[in-house]
Amino acid sequence: MRTYVLVTSYKPLKIYRYNKGFCRFCFENYQNLTKHVENPEEVLYSHLTNVSFQKNSDKYNNVHGGKWQMETFRVYMELNYGLEQTNDLFEQFDNIYIASLKSAQSVMCNDKHCFELYGYDLMIDDDFKVWLIEINASPSLSTTTKEDKKMKKSLMNDLLNVVMPPTWLNDKRNTGSATCKEVKVGDFDLLYDESRDPSVSSGRSKFNVKSKKPVFKKYF
Repeated sequence: MRTYVLVTSYKPLKIYRYNKGFCRFCFENYQNLTKHVENPEEVLYSHLTNVSFQKNSDKYNNVHGGKWQMETFRVYMELNYGLEQTNDLFEQFDNIYIASLKSAQSVMCNDKHCFELYGYDLMIDDDFKVWLIEINASPSLSTTTKEDKKMKKSLMNDLLNVVMPPTWLNDKRNTGSATCKEVKVGDFDLLYDESRDPSVSSGRSKFNVKSKKPVFKKYF
């Protein structure tokens, strides 16, 4: 899974979750690495989902690029595993975003004119536990398919509307990437804001914003 999270302030922490993203798939069926060492390249095609690698496969599809849009993934989950399981999965996403950013909050420089868009790489196992693989501080915004291009253009447009809200035009004194007052801007939802009442957060996270203490579920 590749998802996007926007941080407009670290002190206080303010996080926007982007509701679009995509799933990456391999073009080879999964193989146990230890049992197929005789053909290492084929094994890699069944393990590494990176497009830069998968595009060299003979089975690569230029139409969908080995990707599902997040909306497609959500529909698949709800149809096959139900709404409760799907909501639980996306709650895990939210908890990972907040827990990871709070863990680095104390050592991050904070400037009201700065922001950061992070690309989260996540993996889901057979028990529907979500694992954090890595967080990219400079996620690639290059595109490989029409849907990819559409999603990332929308991402950049919504991002600029968050960090440069229209209110800037009317109040030059009130500037800064964290000045947006909206809880929803395009497909960005305010997930966590330490400076406001917890009722304004639109996220499904199990964090208690007022006490700033995480309430983790069993999957942590």
